[in-house]
Amino acid sequence: MTELRALTAARGVAAWLVVLYHIRLSIAGLPAPLVATLGKGYLAVDFFFLLSGFVIGYAYDDRWGKMTIGKFFKVPAPASASSTSSSCISHRGVRCPKSCPSACSLE
Repeated sequence: MTELRALTAARGVAAWLVVLYHIRLSIAGLPAPLVATLGKGYLAVDFFFLLSGFVIGYAYDDRWGKMTIGKFFKVPAPASASSTSSSCISHRGVRCPKSCPSACSLE
C-alpha cells in the first residue's frame, strides 16, 4: 500500500481544524479574529473527505480490478442500520426538552 505522507498530514490538520471549530467558544481568552477564523472550520470537513477519497483510491489503485461488488459492499448489518438511523436523525433535527436545554444542541 502506498502512503502519501503530505496528504495524510493535511488530513490530520483538517481534522484538528474541525475539533477547534467545535471547541472555539469554550476556550477563554481567544482573540475575536481567531474565533472568527476558527468559525470557518466546518469547511475542513469537506476538505478532509475529499483528501480521504483520493488517498484511499490511490492506495487501493492496484486492487480495484480484483474487487468484486460483494467485497465492496461488505458492511455488517448492525453498522449499516446504525449509520442509516443516525443519518436520518441528524438530517431531521433533534429537539431537546425545555427542562434540559444543555443536554443537546442540535436543532
